[in-house]
Amino acid sequence: MKQQFLMLLIALSIISCSKDTISGPVIEEEGSEEPVPVEPDNTAVKDCDFDLSTIKENETVLIDCNLNLEGKTINLPKGVTLQFEKGEIKNGTLNFTESGKIDGQLLNSSIIIDGKAQLISNEFEFIPSKWGIVEGKTNQKTALNNKNNIQHAIDIVKKLNGNTFKIDKLNAFFEVGNHENLSVFRSVEHAIKIPSDFNLVMSKENTFLKVFPNNSPNYALIAVFDAKNITIDGGNLIGDRDDHIYVGNSPHEHGHCLQIRSGVNIIVKNSHFSYGSGDGIDINSIGFTFEPGYKPSNNINIFSNTFDTNRRNNISITDGNNITIEDNLLLNAGINTGKSKGIDPGFGIDLESVRDRNSNGELVFFQRSEDIFIRNNIERGSRVGAITAAISYDVVIEDNITENAIGYSFGNGITIKNNKITAKDNNGDGKSGIFAGKIGGDATVYNNIVSNNEINGYSVGITVFNRDTKITDNIINDFKTGLFLKDLKNVTFTNNILNSKQSESKGIFVNLTSLNNVSFSKNKINVTGNAFNLSSVNNMANQSAYEFIIEENEFSSNSSILINKTTGLFLSNNIINTNIQLFNSNNISFSSNKITSLNNHGVFLRQTNKNIQINNNNIYVNQENYDCIKIQDSTDEKEISKQNNSCKKKKS
Repeated sequence: MKQQFLMLLIALSIISCSKDTISGPVIEEEGSEEPVPVEPDNTAVKDCDFDLSTIKENETVLIDCNLNLEGKTINLPKGVTLQFEKGEIKNGTLNFTESGKIDGQLLNSSIIIDGKAQLISNEFEFIPSKWGIVEGKTNQKTALNNKNNIQHAIDIVKKLNGNTFKIDKLNAFFEVGNHENLSVFRSVEHAIKIPSDFNLVMSKENTFLKVFPNNSPNYALIAVFDAKNITIDGGNLIGDRDDHIYVGNSPHEHGHCLQIRSGVNIIVKNSHFSYGSGDGIDINSIGFTFEPGYKPSNNINIFSNTFDTNRRNNISITDGNNITIEDNLLLNAGINTGKSKGIDPGFGIDLESVRDRNSNGELVFFQRSEDIFIRNNIERGSRVGAITAAISYDVVIEDNITENAIGYSFGNGITIKNNKITAKDNNGDGKSGIFAGKIGGDATVYNNIVSNNEINGYSVGITVFNRDTKITDNIINDFKTGLFLKDLKNVTFTNNILNSKQSESKGIFVNLTSLNNVSFSKNKINVTGNAFNLSSVNNMANQSAYEFIIEENEFSSNSSILINKTTGLFLSNNIINTNIQLFNSNNISFSSNKITSLNNHGVFLRQTNKNIQINNNNIYVNQENYDCIKIQDSTDEKEISKQNNSCKKKKS
């Protein structure tokens, strides 16, 4: 019978743990009785029969019994060491005169350590029952005590020169919200704060720190504030998003599992961040970049963590430099749950500094995010996108595997390379796998690279804006439009491969915009619709001198290449397995192309075209009743130059 009862207890324990760790925090209703901490069981240890006041200098005392100081202060002489031997000291103050040492296992919430002492070992093991931590059933007062008590333990360990704080089995709620209704509430000051030169090491399987549900628009469960040389390793940090009290006009988007503000030399690894009402991790800095007291976060490494179902973003960086985010699992950022709706932006990783222009039109950088490396992460299920460098500088996004889009809006020195982006189900409908730039951003969006990426199943493979950008060696599959381009200057497209069997799929689509000093070279495009479709390109009066080049590409399609109301195109040395139709265009040159038209005239000039050069092309049409070069009467022959073209027709 005893064995059966034990097996039942184990089964119930497994069920409870599964519910708690998979579905997020389970908030138990407040009981009528005040929860009390579980006292350590010292019944097997006898009471001490000696008095610490008789200890001599440099003496080592083995504490193998229960010693109650009865509220007194014990002054210890120079060089005393108190060694744990399964005993306990409680209820009083130990005042070390000089060079004292104490075993970390003797520390607890009922004793005060004064004077000059340090831990025997730099590593400290946190036992919740010694520090008044109440696990499980929780009310606000107890959750606040939990926060204060664990902070007290951290502070004592730091004071005693300990540098590693270990937590194994712990499952408790912590009050970190604005429970006092302060008019000015700073989340980093009310969180569990990690000091400089300190390591917080938690169990991935057994440590669960949870935010007690609050109504604060902002909070942080754990904070690194103006501190350096810190490692946070392991543990499960769980926010309150599904039990948060969303009151007032605030969007309540800044409740974070971990907030790093002006952290330097910070490592966060092997941890699990979930259900923040804002972000899993938020990184920012003290002050604005132009202020004397500005302290940027610097040298931060976030690796081998899991982020899941945080309400805003899984990771946000608004200010900081030299930041690496590597080997993380990014899940379900910003999604709606059954109890709370996600909030924008809704990205796995979001770099979003704030800047503006002053009255003179000059950029003012309130925040700055730069020198950031995002690599080898896996993203799934984000509501809006995987990774965005919204406003940031000198960013490398490489070797990530995502379901959702990667891109940048306003920034320079951004490289997106070697990523694999595969749309799941219909999440690629109407979206771009990679978005590169933003309309109207020419002043600050430049010197960016998109290379060696694989994009599968998106309506648009890559959308490109702005200037001084290289789009090279990408593979784009199963799209409606491979490349969608807008307002480009000094941009190159090289060695990209585009393949799609979707109905009416287009390779390159450019409409109502300009291409100035843009080149497409050595690309391979195989689609069912237009290999490229140019409409109203460089068609404004101030764009008449703009030019772009399409050379040494391979185009294969069942439909025509369409060029309409376009100026300044040089099409040369391409292999084209379809026909070209030109409408109402100016200053166009076709030279040294190999054109094979299966079901139309090879080059068909329709409506009114001016200053058209068609020279040195090899043209093959499939039937005798098609011409290699066909010019409608509406185009004046004097506007056309045709020299040294080779024409072959297949006889019917």
